[in-house]
Amino acid sequence: MALDEQQYLKIADFIFELAQLRRVKREGYRLVGVDSPESVADHSLRTSQLAFILAKLENAPRPQDSCVAALFHELGECRVGDLHTIAKTYVTSDEQAVVRDQTAPLGALGDKISQAWANAVTEQGVVKKIVKDADELEMAFTAREFAACGHKIAERFMNNAGERLATPFAKALFETLKQSDPQEWHRGLGDKK
Repeated sequence: MALDEQQYLKIADFIFELAQLRRVKREGYRLVGVDSPESVADHSLRTSQLAFILAKLENAPRPQDSCVAALFHELGECRVGDLHTIAKTYVTSDEQAVVRDQTAPLGALGDKISQAWANAVTEQGVVKKIVKDADELEMAFTAREFAACGHKIAERFMNNAGERLATPFAKALFETLKQSDPQEWHRGLGDKK
C-alpha cells in the first residue's frame, strides 16, 4: 500500500487521538470512591488479552479477530469519554458517528478499524459475544483487585459483571476469580534460583 504525505499525517493524527484513551479514566469506579481508577487504555489492553484467551478456549475460528475487535471496542471514548451508568440515564452519545468520523480520514485502513469496532459493538456473532464477555470479565477482575485493596463496594461491580457473562469459559473464569487473591500470583517467584 503506497501512501502519500497527507495520508501519513492523517494516520499520525489518529494515533495521537488514540492517546486520549490513556487520559480517560473508567468513571464508574470514581462513583465508589476509587481515586485513581484504570484508564480506558488499560481496560482495553486487558480486555483484548482476555478476548484472545476466551476465543481460544471457546475454539473460535479466528481468535485474533476477537482480540483486534476488543482493542478498538472503546474507540469512541477518545471523544465522548467514559459515561458511567448513572450518566447514561441522562446523556446519550452516538459512538457509531464518532467512530465513523474518526476512521473516515484513514480510507481503507479506517474501514478495517471501523469494522473491528463494529464487530465488538454493533454486529451480531461470535466475536461480539466473546468481546462482551471479555469486557465484563475485565471489569470483574479489576473490581476484585479494587475490593482486595479495601474498596469493598467494588464487589458489586464484580458480581454485576458476572451476571452478564454468556460463554461457558467466561463463567468458569468468573467463578475462579471470586475465590482468588489478586496478590497471590507473584508469591514465591523471587525465591526461584
